[in-house]
Amino acid sequence: GRKGSVYGKAALQKDLTIGEDESLTIPQEASLTIPGKDIQLTNRGTVNIKGTLSNVSAFFNHGTVTMDGTIENHHFIDNRGTFEGSGTINNDESNGYVFNYGTVADTIQVVGPAIEHFVTDVEISPSFLTMTVGDTADLTAMLTPTNADYSSINWGSSNETAATVTTDPSDGTKAT
Repeated sequence: GRKGSVYGKAALQKDLTIGEDESLTIPQEASLTIPGKDIQLTNRGTVNIKGTLSNVSAFFNHGTVTMDGTIENHHFIDNRGTFEGSGTINNDESNGYVFNYGTVADTIQVVGPAIEHFVTDVEISPSFLTMTVGDTADLTAMLTPTNADYSSINWGSSNETAATVTTDPSDGTKAT
């Protein structure tokens, strides 16, 4: 795939997509600024940040970001891939958000509003039941990631004449 590097101080003038077999490197002492509020950076490959990525209106990550540098003054990052390394994401207090559907290493320092971790998978156990009238069974839900910010579960039945659901008030992940 193709590889590109930023040298010195560069500004992105239009949307940029890094393909699956491509990479972009921002070396130490270099910076990539995205000055337009409608310009997007999309990563499907690899981005190596040793310098600074700044003024990002929208950064969509579906690949891997290796950070030893800094992302600053961004509007939002939509992560569905992986952030690894030991860099820093400086969230602007008023409008910097990281929506995480993927993985952000614990070694990435986040300054400002925290990363929002969204549920990416729900596993119901048991996954299959055969029941007759009068039977009861316990159901348990396991959410991924386990540290999701919005982890409440609303249990219900789409056909209450066939089955009803009651929730254990002490543990919202269980239902009968």
